[in-house]
Amino acid sequence: MVSVKVGSQITITSGDMEDIFRVRGQLIDDYKISFDTGKGSKGYDWFLDWSLQHSDEISRDEAITHIKKRLDEAKLEYDVLVKTYTDD
Repeated sequence: MVSVKVGSQITITSGDMEDIFRVRGQLIDDYKISFDTGKGSKGYDWFLDWSLQHSDEISRDEAITHIKKRLDEAKLEYDVLVKTYTDD
């Protein structure tokens, strides 16, 4: 059976690499949040799909809220694309 799930792709469209990686490091240190990343034509991509991991103390939704809050605090502009993915 194929399970369809909904994830997000955040594309950070402003800021330099140092700021972006600093925010990612803070998320790992504070909440054990990790995810796949990439670099696209519009900026740095963070994939909040099957690869999203976080501490047991927070839910998936709370992890995504923490990610967006840290990006906002760092004044980094980003776009969010919501899309489905499957666990095969």
